[in-house]
Amino acid sequence: MAPCKLCRNLKKKDEDDFSFAFDCTLGQLIASAEVEKCVACGLLLEGIRRFERDTWKLSTDVAQLYAYGLT
Repeated sequence: MAPCKLCRNLKKKDEDDFSFAFDCTLGQLIASAEVEKCVACGLLLEGIRRFERDTWKLSTDVAQLYAYGLT
């Protein structure tokens, strides 16, 4: 199976890279998770949605998402 075009299945571009990172819009993450059926993007989206409260909403208060992880 080909890697996700957005998150690259949470893998570094190059094995020698220190960390993994990517940025996207909410629309891109939703499309990858729901249309392209990327499991990793789906998990990220669900995790972010669980942080929503009455004081802010992902759909109205977030313009850009940045994912970063040490590997």
